[in-house]
This record gives sequence, structure tokens and C-alpha cells, in this order.
Amino acid sequence: MAKRLFEVGIGLADENIRYLSDNGIPINTLSQEARIGSMYMDIDTGNHYVKIKNGTSSEDWERTLKKKDLDPILAGLDWREHVVVMDSTEYANLAAAQTALSVADYTIDDVTLEAGDRILLSNLTTGPKNVYIVTGESLSYTLVEDSNTVNVGDTVYIAEGAAAGKQYTYGSNDQWNWTGAPDGSEQGWMNDFIGKVKGNDKTNYSSNHYVEDETSLETAIGKLDSTFGEAPTGVHGNIFPQPVNDNLHALDQKIGTFQPGSSGITVQPTISENLNALDAEIGVSPTDTHYAIGDTVYSNIKLLDTAIYQSNNKSNENLRQVFRSFSESGVMTTAGAPKLVDSIPVSSCAAAEYTVVVTCASESKRTFGKILATHDKFSSGGFSASEVDYNSYGVVRFGGAIPGLKISVKLSTDLAAMELLVESPSAAVDIRVTRTLVFESIPVHLQN
Repeated sequence: MAKRLFEVGIGLADENIRYLSDNGIPINTLSQEARIGSMYMDIDTGNHYVKIKNGTSSEDWERTLKKKDLDPILAGLDWREHVVVMDSTEYANLAAAQTALSVADYTIDDVTLEAGDRILLSNLTTGPKNVYIVTGESLSYTLVEDSNTVNVGDTVYIAEGAAAGKQYTYGSNDQWNWTGAPDGSEQGWMNDFIGKVKGNDKTNYSSNHYVEDETSLETAIGKLDSTFGEAPTGVHGNIFPQPVNDNLHALDQKIGTFQPGSSGITVQPTISENLNALDAEIGVSPTDTHYAIGDTVYSNIKLLDTAIYQSNNKSNENLRQVFRSFSESGVMTTAGAPKLVDSIPVSSCAAAEYTVVVTCASESKRTFGKILATHDKFSSGGFSASEVDYNSYGVVRFGGAIPGLKISVKLSTDLAAMELLVESPSAAVDIRVTRTLVFESIPVHLQN
């Protein structure tokens, strides 16, 4: 059988070695069936592929290089040959840089240059910020630009000088940028964080009590150590210059083991649980009290203090009502009627005892005696009585009787009170009274 050399419609073929073309990468049926060594062209991109493995995947094909793939390599690699030093001084142009270097005897960063040395002029105002080669004889050197023009992505390593050990990449900002500088890269940030390189990226701590933001790790650790301080050598809590865990253990021993519950509180495993137990033992604020309950212990103590003060004042007032001393002076007649000296409600008082001293200085006379008075209100209800009875006894007179002096106890017009009345129409007198009451049914200390 004759050998088929050509197949119209699918391309040139030798058995299963095929020469194919189609849109996109080689993934159609014919390309999958092709043998190793088959050729394929992507009509969309012009890329050529060679079958390198038997199989049905596009990964079984390998794209061949085209001229435009090789042009950048032929023109110069992105990774440039290293330079001896970098001069970042701002020069107006190459001539200005050459003049300055000549004056400095071609010394940059204490590195003396020789013929053939490569330097990076990274800050020319006019002219390429490129690598330049030192040429000529000593003391009459000239700078010649490297044959590789500077392009974005070019990277060069600095061997000596202030930038020794660093690599710089030419960026789209038309500047040589330090690869690893703290103004952008992660390496630069890490360098700055550990305190080895100055830059713009700064740390931002969650708190700033002693270690402030924008400090290096070295500075932060130093401040933290200084704040932590030196361990004391002898304190009540048994803290010594030793690891924190040891001191925590010592503190735990100082706190001690659980104690059996007392006063109704059972010891719990943690401080919080013990506080809860204490809170439960204290109990809820009562609502049926004579005085308001505050929100805090301090508030309740303050309320209690106020209540005690008010209670004392009330008790004192009750005592003042039971044991009272008072005085009156002048003519004991008001509009022809006896003067009211004291009034006692019959609703709360069963009886009264008066000790009375009346002095008339103009007559050089004094009368002293006691009066007992009670009323006929016997029941606990109501506020009035119908009759008062009293008795004067133990009367002592000095200088004789005071003219017109009369002392009596009567019911008020509304029958609600016993009234002590004094009449002395002819001469001014000074009367002093001490009163003792007997309450109807309520003891003094229980009155509100």
C-alpha cells in the first residue's frame, strides 16, 4: 500500500506527525492525536508549539521562542552587572558629576575608584540615571555610560560604600528604588520593626502605656524591660528574682488552699465563684423597709446613718416633750384673760406634772409649788375630753402672796388639750415651769 504524504484540509502529515493550525492553544482533537514532534501554530497569536509528550493535554505541547522573546535578552538582561558604589548626590548632568568626582579624586564613600570600575549615578537631573564606567588614566578619568540603557525593572547590586550589600531596581517613577527599603517592601518593614533600619513604616501597638507607637522592636523591648523593673529581693508575697511562673506559684502558695465554709458561705474553686457565693449570702435588698435601700453598700450606710440621725432627733424631740422647761415673763393677762403658758393634747397625754416658780421682783415675792393635772379621756379613740381635774400642792411662798396671782389647768375650747393658764394682772412676774408628761398608751421610744 502506498505511503500517504499529504492530507488536504488538515495540513501536512507523515503518518501521525502532523503540521496543524487553529485558533487558540493546541487542545482540539487532531492536536491530541498528533505524535511527538508534530507542529502547531496558534492563528490568533502566531505562537508555534511542538508536541513533546504523548497525551491529550495542552501541557504535552511546548511553545517555541520567537524573535521578540529574544530581543530583551540580546539588548541586555534586567539583572545588570554589579557596581562598585552608588553615588546618590544630585548632579545637574554627567559633566557636573565628572567634575565633582575629579575634585574628590574619584573617591565615593571612602572607596577610591579605578579604571574599569562601574558606578551608579542615581540622581542626575539631566541625562540617564544609569551605570557609568570609569575609563582613562589615573587623575584624568572620564565616565562612559554603560552600553545597556536603563529600563524599568533593571536591578543592580551595590558592592561597596554606604549602600554596600543592597540592591536597587529602576522603577516607573524614574528612580532607583532600594529593593527592601522601608518605604514599601516587606523586607524593609521587617528590618525597621526589629530596629536595624530607619524608614517610614512604623509599628502600631495595641496600647501605648509605656511602649509608644512608631518605635522599633529593640526600643519597645527595652522600654518594656525597664517598666517591668528589677525583681524585689524580699517582700510579703515571696517575690524573688526568678521566672514569672515561679512567682505565680509563690503567689498561689501565699493565697493558700481552700478553707472550709463558714458563716453560711461554702468555699468555691475560683475567686469569682466565691464572690458570687458572698453576694448570694448578702442577699437581695429588702423592699419592705422603713427607709429606702440604696444601690451600693455606701448608699445604704449613708441612708442608715441618716435614719439613725433622724431617729435620734425624734427621740430627743419626744424626750423634750416629756421633760420640758420653759419660762414666761411680764404681766400674765392678755385682754383681761389669763395667759396661756402650755398646751398638751389629750389624745397622747394621760397626765401632767408641773413644777412652777413665780417671782415678782417689784414686790420681792416668790411662790413655788407643784400641780398635778389629768382628764377624763379614757379610750384610745377620739381627740377630746369633757373635763380636766388638777390639784395644787407643796406651795411655798417667800415674802407673802403675789397680788392677783392665779394658776389653773383647763380644757381648751375645742376640748382637745389641757392648758396651763397663769393670771397676774397687777404686777409683772417671771414664771419658770418644768413639765413631766405621762403618755396615754404609746411609750416615748416607739413614737414616730
